[in-house]
Amino acid sequence: MRSKIFDMIEAGDLARLRVAVTTTGALESRNAIGWTPLIKAVSEDRHEIVSFLVDAGADRGARDDLDLTALDHAVSDARSKAMIDRLTR
Repeated sequence: MRSKIFDMIEAGDLARLRVAVTTTGALESRNAIGWTPLIKAVSEDRHEIVSFLVDAGADRGARDDLDLTALDHAVSDARSKAMIDRLTR
């Protein structure tokens, strides 16, 4: 199920993601390159999913295998000011 969470994020399937995170506790799971669901959502530019994950308690300070946080990815990928603001408040 944990790998499917990343597929749900990629597809933008917030409804299924809500259920999966709630029932599996996979909020801080990692993929093969150390990304958390929050980092993946930022990478995919999924604003609603980023908001959901932050509200659900995702660790905004979690670092991937390159020692980058979700905020680092948002800045380097030139994501919107709204997304960057969501990650910092």
